[in-house]
Parts: sequence; structure tokens; C-alpha cells
Amino acid sequence: AEVIAEGVTTIKVKIGVEADRDIAVVAAVRQAIGSAGKIRVDANQGYGDAKTTIEVLRQLDDVGLDYVEQPAIGHIEMAAARSGVRPRVVADESCWDAAEAIDLVRARAADCISIYLAKAGGICGARQVAAIAEAAGMACDGLKPVVAIYSTFLQRAYDQLIHDVALQNLDVLFGIDRAGLVGED
Repeated sequence: AEVIAEGVTTIKVKIGVEADRDIAVVAAVRQAIGSAGKIRVDANQGYGDAKTTIEVLRQLDDVGLDYVEQPAIGHIEMAAARSGVRPRVVADESCWDAAEAIDLVRARAADCISIYLAKAGGICGARQVAAIAEAAGMACDGLKPVVAIYSTFLQRAYDQLIHDVALQNLDVLFGIDRAGLVGED
């Protein structure tokens, strides 16, 4: 509740580890923040198949998830999971480029696509994925497609990146990798 009082409106929880633990953690987050904030979860393909995804997410229906990111592996399992759950499904690991975006749309495997510059092959590739998402009526975060840039080395490149992205008319979400997964800060 303290973070909500400070203006945080959305909390993202990593799940996909162990179903009972995930359900307990997400329920505890909802209890802590009350009904004021949105809860989004990222399973990182942790549930593998649609059946497991649906079983877990149905147990979280009362929590009121805003969306679930990449709950299952592959477009077929994602599509089956999407058809059996309430929250919007966001594709992440299953969409690296424009060709995969087209496959996702055809399979109806997601409601949104998380777009990363590096995954898509740079700004041009990200723009192609965004155009496919937009043409299919898909969005990210309930808005228009968003390019997410996760990096530890934003210093000098930051100004140039902002300039380049602004020229492409894309929204930008920056995240800083404090866990050292990409490299040194």
C-alpha cells in the first residue's frame, strides 16, 4: 500500500517457478496493495503448456491480473492458454522479429507484443513488429505498441537513442539491469 500511496500504479511479479508459490506471492501482493494498483505477471514460459497455465491463472482470477506475460512455450500453447484465461496475454520470448509477430497474429496467441530493440534487430526491426501489432489491433500495456529497452549501458547512447526513437514515433520504456544479467553497470 505504501508504494501505491507514493504514486506507483502497477506492480509486475515474476512467476512461472512453482504454481503454489506463485499463487501465494501474487495473492500477497494484491492484499498488500489493495484494489488500487494493477498487477502484471511474467511467467517467462515457466508453465510450459497451456493446461498448466490455465490451471494456475484461473486460481488467480480473484486477484484481477492486468496481464500475464509469456505464460507458455510456443505459439500453439500460447494460443490455447490465451483462450482459457481472463487476463490479457503478452508475447515476449515468442516474438523476436516481424516473422514471429505475423505467426503470433495468425495463431491468435497473444493480445500484446513486448518489443525489444535488440531482439527485433534494431529500431527498423522493432518498428516492423510494432506495425504488425498495430495492424492486428494488438498493443502493449493497453496502449499502442511500446519498444522496451533493457540495458546497463545507457550513458552516452541515451541521447542518441531517444533522438532515433522519437524520429520513429515509438513510445519507449527504459529498464536498467541492476541484476548484472547484461553486464556491468
